[in-house]
Amino acid sequence: MRCALGLVMHMLGINFYDCEETKEALAYLQKSLELMSSLPEALQLRHLHTIQDLYNHVGIILSDRGGANEEQDAEKNKEALTYLTKSMQLYDRVKQNTQTLPQKSTISNFDKYLLKKSHQDVAFSFYINQGLDLKKLEQKYTTTLFVAA
Repeated sequence: MRCALGLVMHMLGINFYDCEETKEALAYLQKSLELMSSLPEALQLRHLHTIQDLYNHVGIILSDRGGANEEQDAEKNKEALTYLTKSMQLYDRVKQNTQTLPQKSTISNFDKYLLKKSHQDVAFSFYINQGLDLKKLEQKYTTTLFVAA
């Protein structure tokens, strides 16, 4: 349930961000990050693109929000850099462990099994697995580096 709620909060945060409502976007994105961070590591790995995106967007919003003076600006930039650094660390960790994998992953047999099981004898169910897309990982990492610069 936390995972689904975290994904919904992420989408709401992105929606507010796209509408330039950064205060609301930041609140939803931080709540989503809190929920996603509370998941077991195995489940976090299934949604690493979302987590990477959360770190990036929170970092972007914080770096765009200036303070009343230079000292507050520096504090906001330092806080933004913390999130961007976490995104970079996530990228490095995944990249080190996936060098032999193809650029685009496919649904595994286990995922197919879960999808099939989720539709038996149930009025409604869903199964979320974002998987690992190394190309997407690289694109988000490029965004991280651009904002961090």
